[in-house]
Amino acid sequence: MAEKHYDADWAKAKSRGLVKDMIQKTILTFRRPQDLKVLCLPGRDAAEVYEVYDPLGISRYNIIGLERDRSIAEEIEGKGLGIKVINKSLEEYVDKNHISCLDVVSLDFTGYLQSSQLDALRKICKKYANTNWILHWANSIKRDGASNNLYVRGAANDFETAVSKLSDFINKENSPDNSIAMSTANVMEEFQKKISNGELSKDEKALSALTLVRATTGGEYLDGIGKIFKFCTGNKYEGYIQQLEQEMGREIDRENPYKSIGYHPIVRDMLDEISLTSIKQAAKENKIDPLFISTIWSALEHAASETKGFVPKDTVTYSYISESGNPMVGNVSFLSHNWRYDKAAKELARAIGFPNKMNLKEDYQFLMACKKASDAMHSEGRSPEDIKNMMKKEKEIVFLGSSSRPVLSKQRFVEELENGMSLDQIKEKYRGWENKPLPQWKAHVTMGSYKSKDLVEEADEDSDLEKITKEQAVDLLSSGIPAEEIHAAYPTSFSTQQLRAYKAHVTMGTYKNGKEE
Repeated sequence: MAEKHYDADWAKAKSRGLVKDMIQKTILTFRRPQDLKVLCLPGRDAAEVYEVYDPLGISRYNIIGLERDRSIAEEIEGKGLGIKVINKSLEEYVDKNHISCLDVVSLDFTGYLQSSQLDALRKICKKYANTNWILHWANSIKRDGASNNLYVRGAANDFETAVSKLSDFINKENSPDNSIAMSTANVMEEFQKKISNGELSKDEKALSALTLVRATTGGEYLDGIGKIFKFCTGNKYEGYIQQLEQEMGREIDRENPYKSIGYHPIVRDMLDEISLTSIKQAAKENKIDPLFISTIWSALEHAASETKGFVPKDTVTYSYISESGNPMVGNVSFLSHNWRYDKAAKELARAIGFPNKMNLKEDYQFLMACKKASDAMHSEGRSPEDIKNMMKKEKEIVFLGSSSRPVLSKQRFVEELENGMSLDQIKEKYRGWENKPLPQWKAHVTMGSYKSKDLVEEADEDSDLEKITKEQAVDLLSSGIPAEEIHAAYPTSFSTQQLRAYKAHVTMGTYKNGKEE
């Protein structure tokens, strides 16, 4: 198997430039570079160390580099870089090691998104992240079928949609039309249909992954959902649990009902609906302005959260095609924890009796706690509107380009030999030659039995070349990737002329998801 190197991948280098810029314009405005602590996945070339941290003056002594492959870890160690090289995966390391407060976490994965990565990120937020820190993550969206369930969950966690659904539920009478759980079920069903039909676009995958990461770093309250549910329903709690047991045909743990049922967005929203309905009823009975309900709900979420919640104060989302033809998506964000609001939210939650018995009344203590929480929420650009605007910004995906080398086909090989290129030069220019019988092909060219003009683009020996569907081609074209680059990456799928015709349809708006309207 050929060794993978990424130091010559110029599109990937651009993503490292985004990390460098984000560190420079945010955290280095109030922290000294020599004090920053970094956790990263350097790879055998350690290009991130040379291109990001060295120019910024970040001490190599404060850089932890993780590498799960022992031979690659030894290779990095042998370079004598002065960083701490740990032969462990991210998941293993955060699970078993104590890390002091981290300022930069750069997780430039080469594979697809996995739930274990999100679990590791959750632990970093809970134990190791500083109050203000940089998070960079990147994943492949190629051969990512195992990520489909995560993409569906991501679609159900969109922040803008959640805020809108919550507002409608609070301000309107309860009905199927404004049911949070029903809306989530519809979104997930629609997303699953797109996956089944092969219509899920690259950008939709990117945004879904982004939503999942943001939910993980935003202060998850998975086990806290049960606490809020029990607190809000009070003496009706047992009755609701029994009703859920009958509907689901299973026994539910009274201490942690959400975990017992199984962490699922629809179940989460179903329990939250019941909790919110109880708060609305209590507010109505005690003549409390409904405007306070969203403040109360946010306070309960923070009080029940198992991890510190971080919101982005600056962010950029990107995509690119790597040198090996792998489509990648990633994000770099400057995250901050509003400890003032965290403290005020917990005070408000205590003021209404959480986690014991709800005591909702519009007295002086309640009003002052609400004001304090509201003021803290709006401080430093942390209001729901500010966060919504930042979420909108990170959905604007920047395409960094394609550094993909062309795939070597039989016809291209013969053409290059006829033009005087050597075997080594061809290997340098193209990818996908490792399993090709190059010496035999060269012998045929030397004997004159192979001529490029007599060969079709897809010879029998090219049957192993990866192909893309029309829908995938249109998705790539819609992302701004030139037809020539797509043809170079997938030479046996479509001709350049066909791709240009598809591009014309995209421009005119006559194609949607690769199909004619």
